[in-house]
Amino acid sequence: MLIILLLVTLLAVATAYQWKKCQKLPKGPTPLPIIGNFHQFVYYGLKLGSAVAVYHHFEKVHGKVFTLWMGLLPTVYISDYDIAHETHIKRANIFSKRFATGTTQHIRDGRGIIASNGEFWQEHRRFALTTLRNFGLGRNIMEEKIMEEYHYRVADYTKTHTKNGAIEIHAGTFFDLLVGSIINKLLISERFEQDDQEFEKIKSALAESLENFGIVDIFFPCWFLETPLMAWRQKKIFKPFDFVYEVSVRNIAKRVAAVESGEHVIEDGGNDFADAYLLKIQKDKRDGVKSTFE
Repeated sequence: MLIILLLVTLLAVATAYQWKKCQKLPKGPTPLPIIGNFHQFVYYGLKLGSAVAVYHHFEKVHGKVFTLWMGLLPTVYISDYDIAHETHIKRANIFSKRFATGTTQHIRDGRGIIASNGEFWQEHRRFALTTLRNFGLGRNIMEEKIMEEYHYRVADYTKTHTKNGAIEIHAGTFFDLLVGSIINKLLISERFEQDDQEFEKIKSALAESLENFGIVDIFFPCWFLETPLMAWRQKKIFKPFDFVYEVSVRNIAKRVAAVESGEHVIEDGGNDFADAYLLKIQKDKRDGVKSTFE
């Protein structure tokens, strides 16, 4: 009885949510609670032979702008160039809010560059692009840094993996370590070494999370992920990220402590992304600027 009551309640909430949203969105095929237009998409996909043909069908029936529901997620489709140019270019300040999945919002809490919008996104995007350009992104300087790390890694493997006059390595392991070190040096000026247990745990955690993550999880809104009904799923997907988050927090705290103690001195715009971010925070505080950096 309790299960039936929960299902009926869930169905009622989903129906009310969809009905309220539909009043504010462009017209499209009528969605069903929970599954949205999934059944229609499957039907027309089998009938017409491709996803592109399905979109063309909905365009003919509902016009150049229409709404499709992917589960509980409404998506608005624009199939006209002039309308797309008007909304995304001329009126970008109104329509520039980007979609972030419930899983992304849950992990990042609306922060960072990927899952943020509005002033926060604009400030952090501008800062990230400027900082990366200062560090040589898109110029020969970045190429030199990459080649420097590559030569270091080859020399390191030559010492430990030479057998019968040849270097025997596992390409996947080699390039994982190379790319990971390049990124980490850009972030905190530290490279990973062979048999680094922390690096292996980070790789394992990210791989485990991706293995647990399914396409259906994309369409779950953030509030639904946080309900008791989804607690088991939430734990399975996000638990591996705890270690990655822990490592990030520890490295940031280590850098902040080093700066405050005078052990690490930030000069000339900083040596890495962490330095540049701390400089930005200090500058905004010194200038009395209210910003999203903290």
